Amino acid sequence: MTYSIEQALTPWNEDETLDLRYSKTTQRLIEELGTDAVNALDALRDGQLGLAQKHGWAAIKLVDVVYEIADEIDKNEDHQYRWKSKRLKSQLQKFLERNGLSRKQATMLVQAKKFKEKLRFQAWSGRKPKVTLVAQLDWIESLGVSAQYELSRMSEEGIRKVHQLSKKKETNPTVREIEDIRKEYPKNPSKALPPLQPTNLEIAADDSSSTTEVVEPTKYDKAAQLRDLAIELFTEDAWKDTQLIEILSPAKDALFSHAHVASLPTQSLITI
Repeated sequence: MTYSIEQALTPWNEDETLDLRYSKTTQRLIEELGTDAVNALDALRDGQLGLAQKHGWAAIKLVDVVYEIADEIDKNEDHQYRWKSKRLKSQLQKFLERNGLSRKQATMLVQAKKFKEKLRFQAWSGRKPKVTLVAQLDWIESLGVSAQYELSRMSEEGIRKVHQLSKKKETNPTVREIEDIRKEYPKNPSKALPPLQPTNLEIAADDSSSTTEVVEPTKYDKAAQLRDLAIELFTEDAWKDTQLIEILSPAKDALFSHAHVASLPTQSLITI
């Protein structure tokens, strides 16, 4: 199916109709992208995958602009409209796919962006910026998207190893080198993010395929996911978000129990 640029960049309802509440947001998104990026996305959307390597920059710009607009909505709009921010970000993968990218390419772009945004939050969340994290983020921004995706799949120790290799070589490592380090230092040894095959995008031109066995996550993996979600969802105004309260209230007893467990000092726990 061929989409117009407006259809490709507007969230859809469950019945696959356009969510017209985003009409103004979609128009602003198109304006922020600019003529060159829109033309590049048109080429990709029309099935000209041979141009994917040439136009990979437009996909990156789309990701960045969606986040900029969503963050601005979250910061400046009345509280009752802030749900639009989260939904806009959640639709990003579909935006990319409707604009001609494969699911693998879109996943790589979205995951890399989430990884950088998490680091940015950690670097700037205190009273003053954490200099080490800010410097690390600057270095990560210098890497290609496929390399950033591999970093998102490894532990902090693995990221340090890649950074050390970069300093030693005085240039950024190849994606194959980063992938080898990721295999040795996975983020969650029991379940890593799925490997992606090479793509035709310039942003992943030197990527290489890999395989990994899918393992059922342990309760500790799930706990880590719960922790990350709690950090992502928390805002000072969360207590006034009626939609958020309505969604979470059925699990309030379980959430209270998890909060109690999280507050326990580990040194006082008794093991048998």
